Amino acid sequence: MMRIAAVLLAVDEGAVAPVDGERRVDRDVRALREGGCGPIVVVTGQVPIELLGGLVVSDPRWRDGPGSSVRTGLAALPPRTDRAVLARTGAPDLTPGAVRQVIAAGARPPADLDRPAGLAFLALHAGRAEHMS
Repeated sequence: MMRIAAVLLAVDEGAVAPVDGERRVDRDVRALREGGCGPIVVVTGQVPIELLGGLVVSDPRWRDGPGSSVRTGLAALPPRTDRAVLARTGAPDLTPGAVRQVIAAGARPPADLDRPAGLAFLALHAGRAEHMS
């Protein structure tokens, strides 16, 4: 069975902003989990985040841009992770259905895939991303 993890970039204070009484990061972790991802790595930066149900890692170089946070998240994925969904917290269309759609499309989605903003799919080999769509 394929192991599909998630890396959620939650590096700014918007990650803990409430939406309908729930922090964005909690809403996004739930969407990723319900969409079929596990484990979930949450990368923080500007503000520390305590979280139940996910691995939290801090990117000390988050100000350098998202590339640094992506590398931090990928490095924290457990061994034998086959694929990872990459998402940023606060994306308005990060829903379980959107996550399932990205996963179903596989590592090489068709050009006409209406992929939700803020979501990408990575094929991993020995912990390194081979393809990003």
